[in-house]
Amino acid sequence: MKQLFVLFFAALFSVSTTYAAVTPTTPAAEIGLSTTFPLAENVKWSNVNDYYKAQFTIDNKDYTAFFTFSGELVASTRNVSSDELPKGLRQSLNEEMKDSWITGLVMMSTKEGDTYFVQLENATNQVIKKSVGNKKWSAYTPS
Repeated sequence: MKQLFVLFFAALFSVSTTYAAVTPTTPAAEIGLSTTFPLAENVKWSNVNDYYKAQFTIDNKDYTAFFTFSGELVASTRNVSSDELPKGLRQSLNEEMKDSWITGLVMMSTKEGDTYFVQLENATNQVIKKSVGNKKWSAYTPS
């Protein structure tokens, strides 16, 4: 799971690149995507370490999903607005922000549930926080 967090952050806070060649996938991964996200459009596949990464849209919202080579969904992410956070997280985020602004807010869904990650910046600092339950945030450092 730690490796997935590293992959997640590499994908989350980096600029997308255009691929010259189509990344081959397995039929199992493609079936996993179509089963889990039947409304997915504009799908772009890439290989990230031991996973297939699918980037796609649903209702004009961007999603990313990671699948094993056998087609099992490991995690999915999507950008969210602070209005979409659970009430307790939204309130505690307002307290945490002080003189900062949000430069990224993502919900990651796994078998264990949803986890939110927020990137906050001010004039001199940048920090990433991870949700703890539905009420608090803790500092997070990708390893």
